[in-house]
Amino acid sequence: MTPDFTVKPSQLINILWVFIGGFALSAAMSTEFYWIALVVLIPIYKILDYACWTYDIYDDRIVESRGVFSVTTREIYFHRIKSVMMERPFWMRILGVGSIMVRSSDQFTSYFVIYGIDDVEEFLEDFQDVIEDKRKENGMKEYEVFQM
Repeated sequence: MTPDFTVKPSQLINILWVFIGGFALSAAMSTEFYWIALVVLIPIYKILDYACWTYDIYDDRIVESRGVFSVTTREIYFHRIKSVMMERPFWMRILGVGSIMVRSSDQFTSYFVIYGIDDVEEFLEDFQDVIEDKRKENGMKEYEVFQM
């Protein structure tokens, strides 16, 4: 089954790692070679990590796949999502990206973050519409139970 569309975290999030790697590389030039290799490998790994990180969105669920060497896959059905929150810290606002935090009633994935999304406001509106449609389609209603 192919996803309706795929979202990837923005590589702009890695700009700090690239600056740190460049600064550390210039500082490590006067030391041993193995330090240079280590300093260069960390930013490269972070870039590969974000390149291999995807959110596949199907008609009834979202599937997160993440990992360079070992891949972890999590999925959550839209009708199980309880609440959604958008977060845009200052540094993410400068880069034009944001994250969406999702709370669900799923046993294994009660907290889910869609990290580093471009045009996060538009994505959030579409995401909330799909969640509401799937909840209505499945006849899901939410009840809060409080203990006193």
